[in-house]
Parts: sequence; C-alpha cells; structure tokens
Amino acid sequence: MVKASRNIWDFQESLEFDAMVGHRVRQSRLTAGMTCDDLAEAAGISLEDVVAIESGREKAQASTLLKIAKVLNVPFLTFFGTL
Repeated sequence: MVKASRNIWDFQESLEFDAMVGHRVRQSRLTAGMTCDDLAEAAGISLEDVVAIESGREKAQASTLLKIAKVLNVPFLTFFGTL
C-alpha cells in the first residue's frame, strides 16, 4: 500500500502559522502602546489589513510585515519566533 505524500505545509499548519504571526504582531503593537488605527496609518496600510493580519485571517506579505516591524521598532523576525 502506497501512502499519499504529505505537503510540508498542510492547510491546518498554514492557518496556525498565520495566527501565530498575527498574535505576535498584536503583542508588539500593544507593547508599543499603539492602536490598530495608529499602526495602519504609520505603516501606510489599511486598518482592515491590520485587523485581518492580527486575527490570522490574512497572510501578510513580507513587505507589509517589514513596514510593521519598522513602525513598531522590532526586528522583522520577531513575528516568526522559533520555527
């Protein structure tokens, strides 16, 4: 019997990863004392994007996360932790 191959990143793992990144963005924003509105304006992204990223509903592009990291004055890799 041959087992079907499994992708390294299956759908559930992808959702969990997006949620983890979003949680770390939110933690960093709160530590910086900023609201979602503040972050959106300073990073040049929409409020809806900030909320979607923090909730894990949207996959954030690397360029967006870089903007967020710069505004929050945290290293880019803060959002990824130990993979």
